[in-house]
Amino acid sequence: MIDLRIPRVRARPLAASLALLAVAAGCATPGLMKRWERVEQLPNESEHFVIFLDDEIPNTVGTEVLDALEFARERVGRALNYYSDDKVVCNLYRTEQNLRNISVGLPLGFFVPRRTPLAYVLGGEVHGRLFTTPSGNVSRLWVSTFPHEYCHVMFRQVTGRHYFQYSWLQEGLGEYFRLLYMEEKVLPPDIGSEQGMQVVLAKANRRPKRDSRIYLNDTSRGLWSYSDWEVRDALRHETLRSPTELSPRTFIGYWRKFNTSDANQIYAISASLVEYLVDVHGWKKMRALLDGLRDEADLDRVMTDVYGFDQTGLNERWRAYLHERWPDPWEPNIAQVYLVRGSWEIDGHEAGIRRALADRNLESAQKHRDYLESRRILLSESPLLMPVSHLGRAGNDPRLVDPVSGDGEPPQTFPAFRSKKAPAIEHYEAAMAAYSMGEYEEGVEHLQSALDIEPEQVKYMRLHLARGLWLTGEREEAVRLYREELLEAKDPPVLNEIAWIFEQAGHKGDALRLYRTIAESTEIRGLADHARLRIEVLAREPEERTESVQAAYRH
Repeated sequence: MIDLRIPRVRARPLAASLALLAVAAGCATPGLMKRWERVEQLPNESEHFVIFLDDEIPNTVGTEVLDALEFARERVGRALNYYSDDKVVCNLYRTEQNLRNISVGLPLGFFVPRRTPLAYVLGGEVHGRLFTTPSGNVSRLWVSTFPHEYCHVMFRQVTGRHYFQYSWLQEGLGEYFRLLYMEEKVLPPDIGSEQGMQVVLAKANRRPKRDSRIYLNDTSRGLWSYSDWEVRDALRHETLRSPTELSPRTFIGYWRKFNTSDANQIYAISASLVEYLVDVHGWKKMRALLDGLRDEADLDRVMTDVYGFDQTGLNERWRAYLHERWPDPWEPNIAQVYLVRGSWEIDGHEAGIRRALADRNLESAQKHRDYLESRRILLSESPLLMPVSHLGRAGNDPRLVDPVSGDGEPPQTFPAFRSKKAPAIEHYEAAMAAYSMGEYEEGVEHLQSALDIEPEQVKYMRLHLARGLWLTGEREEAVRLYREELLEAKDPPVLNEIAWIFEQAGHKGDALRLYRTIAESTEIRGLADHARLRIEVLAREPEERTESVQAAYRH
């Protein structure tokens, strides 16, 4: 008898086969989808790059990205004596999901982890997604990601290695040229030295270089990115990764290291490592390092040939370099909190414009506008001011007249402006924006207005208000608010800040008690060491100095 039964297929092998088939299809679809999409797309081209834009992305955005890529090619060529002759393709997608589906592949696009980068290199092409503020503005801080991505293309062409190899070196080079772009294209806020701020993140020890086009020359405040802030934070909490930890051998290892909740800090550490090599040893040796990697895959061996030390030696020298820069990383700097954070807080400056218009304060509106204009791409040639409404794109919201005319005279009538946000939140965001420009008095006024509207928000705004009052010289009121904060504060860095304020204000006994509490209770070793050091210093300090400090603050 013939057995007509159908053979049973095991579920697991079948599922595995289907999964492999889906992966294969996912890997095959990006090229096909891009080809189909480009049939209807008009490329935006420069001499060395071509960019394809999704629908609804203005050509002005594409032009700005092309300018950033040409900038990167010229600076990389000048620094490393390498100019790519290939015309590099860049694809700009309207949404994060478009980026996933088309660049990674339709089936796989739904399984990529939520944290999709703003841009990355795949298959020799640059892929990026549009990033806008709620008002539809596009920032040059977002555009700065494209010089970073060009460095991955350059690294592949120079060394012949994969995009994920020698990760700290690749990502650090990308960050270096991204910062160069911002140093030239993004203007800093006008903060005068007469404010007497001690700026912890200043790069005053940087030696001047002959060619400012290929060396970072921000000798003022380190405002260009989170890099310095994140590296100092890693020093504080002893989470400073070594180069060998940031040089995984596989793509999976790279993804696990560089696409995590600690990604900002890891990129910053990579940038700091490259900054040390470039600042101390120059671009000539960096070029020799990249050339050596084409013939020798062992990074430690090539580094030893070029620099005389391997990654372990680099780690030791780099840490000494950082400790020379920040002998005590736990020393507070309350102004720098806002100067660093302010780089991305475009929403706050939009709120600042709205509140200034409400008060008919053209000078304040102009300051917030100047800050925005130094960072945003103009989406049209119209002089109309885009950032004054949160109701959406210009297409569904009437454009508002420019509240600050060219001659500085007020317009005949102020435009009606609207916001979905509550007035107290508007004032809070405007305060943070004002702080980010060093306009602490204006920030204090906004916070006080917010608390007049919603007094119950004091526990969320009290620390910000205390800092602003301290920076504007209203020290007694600041100390009073810090004392209120102390009743609720549990975060060790905040307690350290309050102790430092007490010390600076001459309240020696209060400072000593708080430092002792920190030293005995915190599990953060560096902070405990800092507290013990301050206890020793204060114990040796004569009482007459404490009294003179208190008298100075009272007057």
